[in-house]
Amino acid sequence: MPVHYINFAAYSNLNLRYEILRQGKIIPYVQLSGGVNSLGTKVRINIHEDQMGGDDCVPLENEVTFRKRSMTWGYGGGLLINLSNKRCGNIDNGTQLNISVNRIHGNRIDYVNVKELQQPVTPQENNDESKTLTMQFVNLNTNNIHNHTVARLYNSPLQQLQIKVGLLFKLF
Repeated sequence: MPVHYINFAAYSNLNLRYEILRQGKIIPYVQLSGGVNSLGTKVRINIHEDQMGGDDCVPLENEVTFRKRSMTWGYGGGLLINLSNKRCGNIDNGTQLNISVNRIHGNRIDYVNVKELQQPVTPQENNDESKTLTMQFVNLNTNNIHNHTVARLYNSPLQQLQIKVGLLFKLF
């Protein structure tokens, strides 16, 4: 049966920034950040009557979602580039282009490696830190409820490289 995976992420951080130079067209800065990241995967099984598995099994639920949260901390740097136009009089609208790169670290977290979605045929060795994600299926002929492996969950420390490009506007 076709299985679809959708990975998603959300984060909320507090950033503390120190601007190395405060004047000029380009303002370099360093920053520290801390917050919470939420990562998850939605596993959906598409069922069509003409595509039932060879063992006449159908899932009890078509979809399962798991989500893990992690406290995070990080560091990085960036540039603020003033986009004000001094040629047209002395206009300073406070608009800046913000480009930053941050290294983020967090707790250990479960995830689905979408590059390795092969269903295991034989049991995994004990030294493998991964575990299986199973869903309940029912056999239509016998009404026997059993589990099928739909993904393999891996566990590792959260490590991200955040690259951001954005516009900052002065409101007042």
